[in-house]
Amino acid sequence: MKNNTLRTKNSYYFSEIDNNRFQKILDIKFVNKENIFNELFEYKYTISDYENKFLNDWLDIHKFYLKYYTTFQLQSQFINLLLSIVNFNTDNLKSWHEYEISSTINNYELKGEIDFILASGVDKPINPYFIITKFNHLNKNNTALSQLLAGMLVVMTKYSTNFLYGVYNVGKMWNFVILEKNVSGEYQYCISSGLNSIKINNLKQIYITLQAIKQITKI
Repeated sequence: MKNNTLRTKNSYYFSEIDNNRFQKILDIKFVNKENIFNELFEYKYTISDYENKFLNDWLDIHKFYLKYYTTFQLQSQFINLLLSIVNFNTDNLKSWHEYEISSTINNYELKGEIDFILASGVDKPINPYFIITKFNHLNKNNTALSQLLAGMLVVMTKYSTNFLYGVYNVGKMWNFVILEKNVSGEYQYCISSGLNSIKINNLKQIYITLQAIKQITKI
């Protein structure tokens, strides 16, 4: 994530957020309620012969080298190609990559780039619904989660929405996240079990889940 803007007091880039800093900015509640992902993980989608070949070939190319990839390689060679096959761009949806965004939360300015945003809109995102952040295998999961949640909070604050899907990718592992703001104004989040993308059944589940997010969006 690029750090191109000037720093101000109580200002953090997403890349600077760790668990301790995140807790200082906002008291957010973790909810252990994995069945909240049932709509996504139980989505009925039949993978076509073309898609099945692509996923198997894609895995054969990358699975032995993924642990050596830089963050840029992870995104450009691994994640983005998968997203292109899902094809999030429809009449109502469009994807944005490396989208710069900022907002102030509890007197802390949070800013940086969101690696991927799914939203309506033509020249800029409107009603964001899903975001992705990616990290290489050297990032710790708690740091990756904190940075994803920071980005999700900024998106929700900026666009006045109370619900957002997200996913953080650390090397081969994918975790889906749901962040909600309840009627009392409190934030709570849920995390799915990790999916290992170098296992073909997990990779197919990731692909179907991305298709589910594309299809069930309420935009």
